[in-house]
Amino acid sequence: MNLRLAGAAAGLAMAAIVGLSPLTNAAAFQHHSIFGPGSKGPEVRLLQSRLRHLGYASVKATGYFGPVTKRAVQAFQRTHHLRGDGVVNPRTERALRTARTRGTASSASPAFEAAPPRTYRVKPGDTLSGIARRFHVSWMMLARLNHLHQPTALRAGQVILLAPSHRTKHITPWRYRVKRGDTLASIARRFHTTWTKLAVLNHLRHPDQLRAGSLIAIRTASPRWAHAAWTLSRRVIATALRYRGVPYVWGGESPHGFDCSGLVQYVLAENGVHIGRTTWEQYRAVRHVPRSRLTPGDLVFFHTYASGASHVGIYIGADPRQGLRQAFIDAPTQGQRVKIQNLDNPFWISHYYGAGVVRR
Repeated sequence: MNLRLAGAAAGLAMAAIVGLSPLTNAAAFQHHSIFGPGSKGPEVRLLQSRLRHLGYASVKATGYFGPVTKRAVQAFQRTHHLRGDGVVNPRTERALRTARTRGTASSASPAFEAAPPRTYRVKPGDTLSGIARRFHVSWMMLARLNHLHQPTALRAGQVILLAPSHRTKHITPWRYRVKRGDTLASIARRFHTTWTKLAVLNHLRHPDQLRAGSLIAIRTASPRWAHAAWTLSRRVIATALRYRGVPYVWGGESPHGFDCSGLVQYVLAENGVHIGRTTWEQYRAVRHVPRSRLTPGDLVFFHTYASGASHVGIYIGADPRQGLRQAFIDAPTQGQRVKIQNLDNPFWISHYYGAGVVRR
């Protein structure tokens, strides 16, 4: 049946519940009027009005079937010895139609919830990530939905969208839930990217390391400012990889020889980013992030020959060719050369000091 016709049938059925119009087709009413949490529209409003009349709620109807409405339906079902699943099925509708009021609704009766808001007015001190956590959405989705070119581009009093409206163009998701039969290559084709980029982004050691139901990040869904940051990160990593094999030289800061911070400073300078010469200056210059949120191009710091940030490298993410889930490139120490290291090595784990995003 056409969905609009089915919705109309449901609306007529619920109208009959509250006596707004006679029920002209009982069979159609019983067959098409099953609805529950998440439903919206006039039939939900009529249901809520009937529950209020019967004493299971105390305020006006909103037309949104949320948790409060479900609990009111369950209370009605328990009273009438029906299955208390909170879903309005034909048996529950018949009982609602014939039930007698249990008295005036008390002040303790539930108040019906409004539909989740679609917009939010920014308050002083709000951040994009804080708003995202409050409304259980992704901050990346909020950035893309509101065309924010910088994650900090929020003004107090500004109204932002929390969910796409029917007029909003389709938003490419930032993340994707893997389904049975998916491969990294098929997901890459779907989102117009490459499987190698997805592997690096999600720290996948092998391209077949996918589990149905798991969430993976999709690069092409990033906002423009995130895409620009990723482009810089790729350039930084590509530059650093060119110097693999250059010998370690204490105080070195040229392709003839690097020490750890000399390599970082030289590579960043080649990409238009200026940073201090010593590891401590570099540690103070970055925006610190937890290890769980490392992204390629970040700087990783270690305490080695001295306390504090005495060693630094450039995080490159996964390196499937060497079987590394998390890797970084550095100029290690005397007698060695610039090379890729395993961040999951017990030595580096025990000497890990912190990490940070390079400020452009």
